[in-house]
Amino acid sequence: MIEWIISSSVLILVILGLRAIFRGKINPIFQYLLWGIVLIRLLIPISFGTTSISAVKLKDTLEQQPSVHAVIDAGNIPIATQSYEDAYQHVVNQYESQGIFVEHLDHEAQNAMQEEIQDLVNGPTFWDIAKSIMLWGWLIGIVFVCILFLYTNIRFYISIACQSATTGIVKEKLPVRVVGNLDTPCLFGLLHPVIYITEDALEDETYLLHIVEHEYTHYLHKDHIWSVLRGVCVALHWYNPLVWVAAFLSQRDGEIACDE
Repeated sequence: MIEWIISSSVLILVILGLRAIFRGKINPIFQYLLWGIVLIRLLIPISFGTTSISAVKLKDTLEQQPSVHAVIDAGNIPIATQSYEDAYQHVVNQYESQGIFVEHLDHEAQNAMQEEIQDLVNGPTFWDIAKSIMLWGWLIGIVFVCILFLYTNIRFYISIACQSATTGIVKEKLPVRVVGNLDTPCLFGLLHPVIYITEDALEDETYLLHIVEHEYTHYLHKDHIWSVLRGVCVALHWYNPLVWVAAFLSQRDGEIACDE
């Protein structure tokens, strides 16, 4: 998990650096395609080749720092769940219930009994508890973000479906519908996408042509599918602000790529 977070964050920073260095010097479509590498990394937790090695090296380097190492060691100390006396009495009672008296045990059996007692005394470590809390927090965050995305999209669909009207225009099997209160034209729908336009677009034939071509290009780029995958990435990595930045910039680069 740590390797997944580190490698994906580093990759996003690299893409952001390349965008800044080559701003306006590379093809917008190529710039948009670069986010595909980030998307694949965010969806696949397994690392391959040098990316995996680099992430592991960075993780090992951090763990070797004295301050970090001290924190890790402190967190690995087990938290006592009961006193030694209570654990000892519990083990003794178990032995005696089987007809075994501890005073008759040999040295090897005494050592084995001490290990049983210590296992009862030692509870989970701080890191075990922290990992459990973080895991549940991560899963709850995923569910919350998924519900938020579903609610937003269902609400938007109901809004446009109730107020849209046919225009009689079809662009390569994609129906074009007009919505009165729509802020901006869009391509919406996963299995059966539809181009939705504003009422203003119908008043200018040239403007309408450009809008329809732009939204159709979104369809050719499969942006309605990438949009869903982008949402999955954000849901999986909701805790990482770099992923939110990448999602925002990749969407904006997608618009520029369509204009190109």
